[in-house]
Amino acid sequence: MDIEIREIQKTDYPDVVLLWNNDLGSPTVTAVNISDDLKD
Repeated sequence: MDIEIREIQKTDYPDVVLLWNNDLGSPTVTAVNISDDLKD
């Protein structure tokens, strides 16, 4: 399997939120938080 490293796209937000909430145990992460942080 090849691994591709790229920037997070807006369409990735739901998967990223699930990763943070379920696998990493951080329930405070939301799509809005990610969107706000990536604007900087």
